[in-house]
Amino acid sequence: MRASSVLLCLLFPFSVFCQEKLDAKKLIQNAITAHGGEKVLKKFRGAEQSVKGTMTVQKQKVSFTGSWAILQPDKLKNELSITNQGKTTTVVNVVNGKKGWVSIDGQTSDMPKTILESTREEIHASHLSQLTPLLTKEHKLEMLKETRIGEQNVLAIRVSHKEFNDVDLYFDKVAYYLVRMTYKVKDLSRGGKEVPQSLTFLDYRKDKSGLMYPGRIELRRDGALLLEGKVTKFRPVKTLDEKLFQKP
Repeated sequence: MRASSVLLCLLFPFSVFCQEKLDAKKLIQNAITAHGGEKVLKKFRGAEQSVKGTMTVQKQKVSFTGSWAILQPDKLKNELSITNQGKTTTVVNVVNGKKGWVSIDGQTSDMPKTILESTREEIHASHLSQLTPLLTKEHKLEMLKETRIGEQNVLAIRVSHKEFNDVDLYFDKVAYYLVRMTYKVKDLSRGGKEVPQSLTFLDYRKDKSGLMYPGRIELRRDGALLLEGKVTKFRPVKTLDEKLFQKP
C-alpha cells in the first residue's frame, strides 16, 4: 500500500477504502471460526434434530412436528406428523445415496425420481452448510456481490460441484453466521420444472460441544413460504446406525 493510502487509513480506519476485502476462502475460514471452529465442525458427520411449526400443504397452512437425521454426505431420514382438520398423517422420507423411499401412514413406496433428485440437492446443500467441506478441491468457490437479507448485510459465495446444482451461501457480514442458502430443485407440482429454493437460519444458539446451530428455520420455494419452525432439539453426532437409512 502506498504511503498516501496508509495515511488515509490511519485517519479514517472505518472507511470502505480501508476495510479488508475478503476472498471466498477467507470468508469460509471466518465462518468456520464463528460456527465453532474447524476442529469442532470436523468432529461431527451429522446431526439429529426435532422441529415444530407450520407448513403449507395444497395451499393450506397446517401444523407439524418432525425429526431429522442426517449423515453426511448423502444420507437423510425425516419423519413428519402433519395435523390438518383434526387428522394426523405420518410421512417418512429416507434417502441413502441414490436410493430413496417414502412411507405415508405405514405404506412404503420408492421415492419418485423428481422428488429424489430434489432431496439429494437438499442433502448436498446441507452438507455444504457444515462449511468444512468447502475447503476441499471438489468445490469451486466464487465470491458474489454483497447484499441484504432483512436488516442484515450479508456476504455471499457461490459453490459449484460437478454432480449438483450451484448453491449460494449467505453469511452475516459481522458475525459470519450462515444466514441463508439458496439452490435449485425440481418442483413436482410444476411438472418437474427447476425452481429456486432457500433455507433461512435464525436465532443461533450454542450446543454444549461449542457448535453453533439455528434455533429457527424458514424454507421457501420460488419465494413462497413452505415451512417455518422452531428447533426444539439438536444433537450433533459423529455417526449414526446405517440401519436408520434402510427402506422403512
